[in-house]
Amino acid sequence: SLGARLWRLAPGQASTRHRHIEQEELYVLLEGSGRVRVDGGLLTLEPLDSLLVEPRALRHLFNATDDAQPWLVVAAPRQGLRAHRASPSARAKDGQEGA
Repeated sequence: SLGARLWRLAPGQASTRHRHIEQEELYVLLEGSGRVRVDGGLLTLEPLDSLLVEPRALRHLFNATDDAQPWLVVAAPRQGLRAHRASPSARAKDGQEGA
């Protein structure tokens, strides 16, 4: 099953760096320009660009613009909607400490 939600990141705001054990997430940027870090990569998305993030991948969205940034987030399976925050030791193991 699918779950969906609308995220609105304020200027300068970021999501929590997190991963999901079993859940895929599709991120769709609805307006503006957005940046996403997935594991070691950094991507810039434009309006209506989308990004599918596989389970276990460390993800982090952030808004470095002066405008609010709406995102549509669709996840499957739905029961996995809770984020699993990466501990500092997990981030260091993944090479993400301080990223």
